[in-house]
Amino acid sequence: MINIRRIFSRFRAQPAAAVVVAGTDYPSYQLATRIQQNPAFHLAYFMNEEPWHHRTFILGVELRYASELLSLVKKHDIKAVFCASEDDYHSWLSDMGTALTQHHCQVLLCRPGETPQLPAV
Repeated sequence: MINIRRIFSRFRAQPAAAVVVAGTDYPSYQLATRIQQNPAFHLAYFMNEEPWHHRTFILGVELRYASELLSLVKKHDIKAVFCASEDDYHSWLSDMGTALTQHHCQVLLCRPGETPQLPAV
């Protein structure tokens, strides 16, 4: 007997990878817009340290403290932290790069105009 579910399960799309955008400046906003247009990604959170921004929403996405990132990575299986500037990238990489890598999360730089991508594993 043919199992229809088994046949169609092969054609099911891969789930979108949960990602985070570091920062709330205009380049970060533009990066988040490009991420939301890409079906391969699910923009889970924005990150910054401003107390008046905490738990507010940008583009329908919640903003959290950077200090919460590791627990969010564990809880929501976040695959990448995208940075829109080299300064942010180097800062995040030096502060949290090792801890994030242990949980299979990467810190990635995506310059203005570039299409966000996860490197092949």
